[in-house]
Amino acid sequence: MADKDDRKLKPVRGSKRVPKRALDTFAPSDGWNAAIANAVSKINWPLGTHIGEVDFYVKVEVTNPGKIVEYSVKITPSG
Repeated sequence: MADKDDRKLKPVRGSKRVPKRALDTFAPSDGWNAAIANAVSKINWPLGTHIGEVDFYVKVEVTNPGKIVEYSVKITPSG
């Protein structure tokens, strides 16, 4: 009989800080994609399919206009 994998499903966070030189041209989709990829690279969940929730956060530099300087996500397992 195979051993059961008893690892707990823990939330993981990922982020992408926008380089200062790119603040005016950085596409939000690139920030979200990089933050999600960073979080997924940290998942140490057992093999299989898991359902989770993704929360999105930003750090905004308030100027005129404002700029997003960091994209962050948190992936939390459901259940």
